[in-house]
Amino acid sequence: MTKGERLRKLREEKELSQVDAANKIGVSKQTLYKYEKDIITNIPSDVIEKMADIYGTSPAYILGWERNAPNYDDILVHVLHGERDYEILELYKKASPEVQQAVYLLLKSTKRDT
Repeated sequence: MTKGERLRKLREEKELSQVDAANKIGVSKQTLYKYEKDIITNIPSDVIEKMADIYGTSPAYILGWERNAPNYDDILVHVLHGERDYEILELYKKASPEVQQAVYLLLKSTKRDT
């Protein structure tokens, strides 16, 4: 999978249009299109970092240095059960990447201590 294909997949997983993603990243829709189509392959590091934050992944995954995207949802699936927990999971999925990472780290540290 190319860098552009990963970017498109990540954006679609977050259910963002190109316009919405471009606005959050701080680039034009045309520039984002060129990133996703691998027309522009030399993406500035600050843009890669913004994309990673918005898409809830790591810069290393975007650049192809990691095979699998970090998935903060995995740990939640193992600790949440029942109807109310499903509602919590849905709220979590809508949270910012920073909040998702904080919840993940909290649950991971709690799980390790028990």
